[in-house]
Amino acid sequence: MEVLSKDNIRTWILPSLTFSPQGRPSAVDPTELVEVIFYKLKTGCQWRFLPVKQFLPGPL
Repeated sequence: MEVLSKDNIRTWILPSLTFSPQGRPSAVDPTELVEVIFYKLKTGCQWRFLPVKQFLPGPL
């Protein structure tokens, strides 16, 4: 399910977010995280019922 294209997320949303250079690097692409948050907002489902494997197919 795609609310915004990945290109739009990269050009409009990610530049507005801050990322800390300290700590562990993220194992998940920030674009994927934004897509999951948009899915949650659009469907209104509970966090525990999100289809995580649909959005994040790699190991978590």
